[in-house]
Amino acid sequence: MNTLPLLRYVIAGQLRRNFIITPKGKVLLDVPGGSLLYTATGMAVWETGIGLIGRVGEDFSQEWLASIARHGMDIRGIHILPESVDLRYFSAYSNGGMTAENPVSHFARLGIPYPKNLLGYAPPSVVIGSRTRPGLLTIRQNDFPSDYLDATAAHLCPLDFLSHTLMPSVLRRGHIQTLTLDPSTSYMNPTFWDDIPVLLNGLTAFLCSEEKLQSLFQGRSTD
Repeated sequence: MNTLPLLRYVIAGQLRRNFIITPKGKVLLDVPGGSLLYTATGMAVWETGIGLIGRVGEDFSQEWLASIARHGMDIRGIHILPESVDLRYFSAYSNGGMTAENPVSHFARLGIPYPKNLLGYAPPSVVIGSRTRPGLLTIRQNDFPSDYLDATAAHLCPLDFLSHTLMPSVLRRGHIQTLTLDPSTSYMNPTFWDDIPVLLNGLTAFLCSEEKLQSLFQGRSTD
């Protein structure tokens, strides 16, 4: 029986089923991905003792979760919902850029049959987040074990607004000394202008792209 390292870090984010066409035309079909896994993998290069927090449907690969655990990560904070959740995500690199649009055309361009596992897939659209209505993937307080609060640092990957407003207050009840957050495009827009200062309160770092900042400041500043 494997013994997990002492939990020192907590990461909250999303897991995905990725379908990717790389810049060199290599096709990766239905592979594990998502902000949670990518962030945790990057941290694992330097550190151990990482606890993961996220939500997946009952149709998410149990073998993938087992593989993540075998690599020394604590998956007790991955809450499995009693229903299917579409976590598919497509992206392709073409003409020097990345796009998540029109997957059919990219497979046709390469002369590759369209994957059956992508049938019915619709690229995610950017929607304005809700301040009051939780979604299926909104992180709840009881989603992760109480001993996760014994960690000393936490990072919140892009999630919905409710997850990002709830989790910092919960994590601060424990021993978290360092708290960083990467905001979501769903609320980095002018309608959430007055909410951002509250979100920033108590953070060690707010890791935001220029594109998201431009969206937030739309109509106020182009500097």
